[in-house]
Amino acid sequence: MTEDIVTVLCGSCNTPLQGASDPDQSEQMSCLRCGQSDVFADVMNSVEAHAVEVATNSVLKGAEGIFDSNSIITVTVDKPSPKSYRWISDLKLDL
Repeated sequence: MTEDIVTVLCGSCNTPLQGASDPDQSEQMSCLRCGQSDVFADVMNSVEAHAVEVATNSVLKGAEGIFDSNSIITVTVDKPSPKSYRWISDLKLDL
């Protein structure tokens, strides 16, 4: 398994989050551009929830494409509405 490095971004202004390289869970993190702030644990919870949404959308997009050339089977996927997150990442998934 390979590890990809993603950048944590402010969900409001998409500015990369600056901070210590190994913060503890209660350390305060803030966006240098808009001032939004949270403790590190909450930042990571938001980034994780955003990553799950990115992964879900990628899988759903792939599922739609599986049967595109099949005239007998039609797949319709109801994608969830995009959510707003305080903190996101630049994670991109191409399945």
